[in-house]
Amino acid sequence: MFLNAGRCSFERIWLHFKAIFRRLSGAKSRETHSKSFDRFLTQAEACAAHDAWDALPRIGCPALVIGGTEDKIVTGQASPDMASRIPGCELFMYEGLGHALYEEAPDFQRRVAEFSR
Repeated sequence: MFLNAGRCSFERIWLHFKAIFRRLSGAKSRETHSKSFDRFLTQAEACAAHDAWDALPRIGCPALVIGGTEDKIVTGQASPDMASRIPGCELFMYEGLGHALYEEAPDFQRRVAEFSR
């Protein structure tokens, strides 16, 4: 399911990311743009192909999954689904926030630090 959500999201937003990347890097040289775009493609393809779903139940250390109910990248349901596969996992969902929680939620770093203690 997580892989399918990633692939679906990847395909749906691919052209959007491509257009944004080209717009942002337009002032750079063609060589720099090409190298950066190739790196972006490599990372995007790796994300789309990665599937650790079956390994989640083997996680044996304390785990915290944090998600946003309005996540448009992997969907708001991906975090609860993932957390349900990890034994003893703690789940925290930010109501109304999306995928970039580390930037959107003012208490994100504090929450992670408290869990890590």
